[in-house]
Amino acid sequence: MSYTVPKPATYVQTATERVHMAKSAAEAIAGEAGLLDARRVFMLVSRSLNQEIDEIKKIIKALGPCFAGLYEGMPAHGPRSAVLDATATARAMGADLIVSVGGGGSVTDAAKVMTLCLKHNLKTHEDMEPFHMFVNEDGAVINPGFEGPDIRALCVPTTLSGGEFNTPSGATDERIKLKQGYEHRLMAPIAIILYPAITRHTPEWLWLSTVVRALDHALGGTFDAPHGYTSCVMAPFALAFNESVNGERQRRISAALGQLQEAARTNPRPIDKAEQVVDFFKTVL
Repeated sequence: MSYTVPKPATYVQTATERVHMAKSAAEAIAGEAGLLDARRVFMLVSRSLNQEIDEIKKIIKALGPCFAGLYEGMPAHGPRSAVLDATATARAMGADLIVSVGGGGSVTDAAKVMTLCLKHNLKTHEDMEPFHMFVNEDGAVINPGFEGPDIRALCVPTTLSGGEFNTPSGATDERIKLKQGYEHRLMAPIAIILYPAITRHTPEWLWLSTVVRALDHALGGTFDAPHGYTSCVMAPFALAFNESVNGERQRRISAALGQLQEAARTNPRPIDKAEQVVDFFKTVL
């Protein structure tokens, strides 16, 4: 068996300090508020969770006098206007901790961007312009340097997007229909609460669609389409396009699915491999 020596690499740890499991969201959030000495906890929550079940009420009760306020109904892809509106509410409430309960592409990302807006007192679209990442004329991704947030976020995810574990956060400039990234090490949530019981209320289509993510943010922000849908449709074509530069890594995916020495797409129809992957997951789910 051949073995390829990995290239030297460095992993920079995020500023997330704790991941809670096997605790209710109410218990874990109240515990974090006490640990962080947070006296004004502001919540950003899914509208359906807030209006249809009692989980949010349990959290508010557990926080007691530390509960400062709540913003519900962040739209998909985190439009700038909604993020700024939520930030304005949190600012008026004197928030010292932002807690998100909801999906990654909207609620989680918005909470992380809110911490940036609070730190730098961002109130308008124009205020946000100097802070988002961009691609320069040479094709390099530029992340503007700025001071990180003082007020941190705490995230309770209800989907499988995984955005809570990353520092990059997105907000969509709805004026140009473009989702833009904002990144600072301290924008990662200080704590993450993995509470499986709350995910029972996530719609099945949303839960399953968040399993696959590739070109979701860019296409979803442009066409107002759910992330998972655009990912599933575009993934095989993206794999085919990138095979010349990452074919070896694609073969590792294929090996994991029982297709040794084969890239993760198949000539002449890359969609065939996507169909094989779907069939594979049907056998294990």
